[in-house]
Amino acid sequence: AAILSGGAPLQDSTALEEAAQLFWSYREEMEGSAMYNSLVAESSYEVLLDQPKYLTIELNSYTYQGGAHGSPSTLVQSYELESGKALGLEAVVSDLSRLKTIAEAQFRQERQDAFEQGFEFDDLFAFALPANFGLTKAGLYCHYLAYEVGPYALGNTIFTIPFSELEGILRPPFDTW
Repeated sequence: AAILSGGAPLQDSTALEEAAQLFWSYREEMEGSAMYNSLVAESSYEVLLDQPKYLTIELNSYTYQGGAHGSPSTLVQSYELESGKALGLEAVVSDLSRLKTIAEAQFRQERQDAFEQGFEFDDLFAFALPANFGLTKAGLYCHYLAYEVGPYALGNTIFTIPFSELEGILRPPFDTW
């Protein structure tokens, strides 16, 4: 619903219908303008892990409602299927500080070109663990959005930290994957 509403506050019970109405009313306001046919709201999803005990889904969305550029967004979440509980990083690893060190090294490797051109983490773009992460068969999937730890021009950064690199900080049962 937030994809269609541009982030406007919505009531839970009618969120999707209300969001669609907001989007179409905004589009109608633009009728006759050059932007009328440029308004976009789209979404897709991918199942990253589907096992009997765990599920990881990635939801991607993109909206353009005018301005310099559109608004891409991604949400990645892993769930414990028996309880329906969303898994946070603390449920997967025991040492977030160590994970941050490992993730930063992987990020620097993945974005080596940006660092060679002078990008560096600082107060404005401090390195942090990703808001979007999930379990996959290969390891811990990390999806950094533009602006999350770098400028928009850097774009999204996506990588998977193999479970072997997380040895010693994985909580059971993930330590046996």
